[in-house]
Amino acid sequence: MKKETTARRSLSVLIDEILETASPGHDELDPVLELMATVDQLRNTSFAFMPTMTIGTTRLRRQGPTRDPFEIFDTWVDLPHLFEHLDHPEDFAPWARYHHPTVRLMLARSPHCPPEWLAKLAQEPWEEIRLAVLANQQTTQEIRHYFAENEPLEWLKEAATDPTIPLQGRCALDGRKIKRPDRFLTCSIACSYQQANQRLESGLYWAACFGGEFTWEVSASKKASGGIPGTGPKWRLVGISPVYGWLPKEVSEAMDFLNDKYETHIADPIGTLQKLVTEKSLSYSEFCASL
Repeated sequence: MKKETTARRSLSVLIDEILETASPGHDELDPVLELMATVDQLRNTSFAFMPTMTIGTTRLRRQGPTRDPFEIFDTWVDLPHLFEHLDHPEDFAPWARYHHPTVRLMLARSPHCPPEWLAKLAQEPWEEIRLAVLANQQTTQEIRHYFAENEPLEWLKEAATDPTIPLQGRCALDGRKIKRPDRFLTCSIACSYQQANQRLESGLYWAACFGGEFTWEVSASKKASGGIPGTGPKWRLVGISPVYGWLPKEVSEAMDFLNDKYETHIADPIGTLQKLVTEKSLSYSEFCASL
């Protein structure tokens, strides 16, 4: 009982510190605002700054307001250029642990990502990120060995030791060529449907949605809508975790606890949880142990 009381008090202290730093008396530079300030500086100093480049099969500029998986939002468009100008491996840490998987995918695809962070990204639950790591020219033999020993997808495990297996423009689930329209980065409607169901079962997708960029639209059927080829499947909305290293269900449960305990004192429970992870390195199991 004494141990539980200490843990509970520790969590309260951590949350109080987070709330204090978020108060009007503290100046805090949002990571996205900091990114944009850096990007503006790069624009002013680099003649070859081209913000309309593409990465893989995904356009960097948004073509419209959609909820496609791994869609790159405007605030992330210039990240490849930022990665190019980072000087030290530790500078990549915030992006390798960024709360949205799209940013981590962009880093995994970057030729400037240091091997130590590629090794971290190789442990991602998202197969698209693991595929990008394996396709990255900076990936070392040690990382390939990790894939050969630990990768759950057989085709990626085989690709780790066979350089003749193509990786660019491939469906992460089975290695087949991505077919257009490629909004799900998969090779077929059936594959998109299979992937969505697997992620719902594993908890990577959540039936409830958190809103904004943490809501995706995924396949809800194996066949084209109305049975008409080329029209695409039926859709469903799912939530992805807005907190790095936590499942969506875990975030939802933690939000309920914060709302019940602190009521109106926490205006942004997701932001508070994000800070507990980034600033205090608090895992979900540690959070639960403090309840």
